[in-house]
Amino acid sequence: MNADVCHARSKGVFAVAVACLFVLCGCHQTRYNWVLRDVDVALPQMKTGGRVTDRAGTPAELLVVRPGGSKTMLITSLITDDPERIDDEKAETFVCVLDGPPLIGQKTTVDVDRCRLILNEVFRPCRQPYQGAEGSVRIESVDKGEFTAKVVFRNVLRSPRDDSYIIRATKTFKPIAPDDVRLRQAGIQYESTPAPGMLP
Repeated sequence: MNADVCHARSKGVFAVAVACLFVLCGCHQTRYNWVLRDVDVALPQMKTGGRVTDRAGTPAELLVVRPGGSKTMLITSLITDDPERIDDEKAETFVCVLDGPPLIGQKTTVDVDRCRLILNEVFRPCRQPYQGAEGSVRIESVDKGEFTAKVVFRNVLRSPRDDSYIIRATKTFKPIAPDDVRLRQAGIQYESTPAPGMLP
């Protein structure tokens, strides 16, 4: 499995100490890189009616994806999930929507119309329209159902107090089963039937 596991962001001696602590106590953070092909997905408008705070206490507002479309959706998600705890589950997920199948050498500059950051936690479930994101995608290779791409994703900061999330790396994106529970952890809901008006 191609995943980045247990990244310590600190530097120097402190980073070594954190790494040792992870070894002793166990680390439950894993980076997953997935692709959903031939899907129908529409990112919500950045301006929505009503404030997010007014929807506190309601279920997570997952991004709905359906089969039967022509789009390719890239997903890179850092998931924290300790099976021995029930209150630590969270995910930091970048999603990027491309038109058509991935082609070698294809480079796409993406903005908030194609890319979002979904933050989903047990006590702070994700809320639409999520955080806007921008960056670029360059397809390096395609091999059957998976492909490798050089990606740059970063969230659009709305205020100096916002946290910054950045992915800048070459990733191999692999297919994921629509019923994989990790999709919901990442803030995505795959509906098994096409949207009304779409051919099956």
